[in-house]
Amino acid sequence: MIQEGIRLVVNGAAVVAGDPSMTLFQFLREGLGLISVRNGCAKGQCGACTVLVNGKATKACVFKMGKLEDARVGGGLGPGRYAAPAATGFYKTECLSMRLLHGRHADGGQGIAG
Repeated sequence: MIQEGIRLVVNGAAVVAGDPSMTLFQFLREGLGLISVRNGCAKGQCGACTVLVNGKATKACVFKMGKLEDARVGGGLGPGRYAAPAATGFYKTECLSMRLLHGRHADGGQGIAG
């Protein structure tokens, strides 16, 4: 019997997703248990949820499953607690500069725009 739904490949394994309105983030974490995918802003702005879709960096929190038919999703996703490598690169390059510009510091300090 052939499963109905959105067919895609995640970390080299063929999978089927049923709900096209679900975000890629929800599917990876809740559907597949890949908790290395992180949620930062849930708006596609911070990049914490970045994964690779067909080799391109994609923000999983806003990317709908309906757009993923036959896609290849990867970037070192796993069940572990550490962020996926695609997102880790983002943290190292973009997050610091974004926090400095927008005044978002964990310690409550002000950035240069504050």
